[in-house]
Amino acid sequence: MSQSKPCMFCFAERGSNIRRSAEHLLSRPVARAFGIDRDNGEVSRFSGDRRNSTVRLNGLKRKSVCVACNNGWMNQLEQAMPNVAAWFFAGDRSLDEGLNLTLRKWLLTRHLLLCEIDGNTANFGDVDELEEDYVVPPSSLARAVYEDTVDAIAGAPIALGRSSADLDFAWAFGHPAVRPEGRPQLGRFAATSGLTMREFQAWVTTPIIFDYEIYAPPELQLCVPGLRAEDLERRPGIPRSTDLTVAFRGVEETAAAIDRLASMSESEIRAISGGSTT
Repeated sequence: MSQSKPCMFCFAERGSNIRRSAEHLLSRPVARAFGIDRDNGEVSRFSGDRRNSTVRLNGLKRKSVCVACNNGWMNQLEQAMPNVAAWFFAGDRSLDEGLNLTLRKWLLTRHLLLCEIDGNTANFGDVDELEEDYVVPPSSLARAVYEDTVDAIAGAPIALGRSSADLDFAWAFGHPAVRPEGRPQLGRFAATSGLTMREFQAWVTTPIIFDYEIYAPPELQLCVPGLRAEDLERRPGIPRSTDLTVAFRGVEETAAAIDRLASMSESEIRAISGGSTT
């Protein structure tokens, strides 16, 4: 069996019959629809409060998907994005259910790609060797996007806003602010990205493991059917992953239970599990 990493969406092994394909973070159809010059434009990547780096937009890609996915359903998704751009620029049109799912699905593919570009999810199995921080890959969501599972796509935490930062294209990726405070490592379980295309801005976070609540700036609105672009408020400043706060529920109780379990003897563990103590 091939030891190469699988396609992040269909999980097919990239053996002799499956070729890798470079997926651009911003494709030509989407760039054109939002008035972005992909050939000559630059992209701003933000970390914390400052612009971390600027790179050529055309070269921003990652070989993380297979040819079948890239040239198939992902290409069809990108070809549908100009309809989303038309909704945004019209302002007074309500987002219908079909466009809502198209936008959500496209944003999730970008978020999952950023999980590999900035979140080191491709090397998640070797985290002991990583010199940079990482996020836990939301693999179940990636599979749901591939399988077009409507409930998972429609239920993912996605919010929209209107940027006033005067950026052609930019993204922020990292850990959100988390609660309980004092457990920053929980951010690894809630990969968060903010994507800006001129005035259009979208936020995606994918908490896993625990139940959670999300707190977002008041200017952001959930991406749901019926939303009108003219109702999106302008947000000043540069995007930061910590603009969102994820409050995990049940963390302290779980940690306490693990500590109690760790302090028990083998006979005590067998007793509470119904096993024999002899």
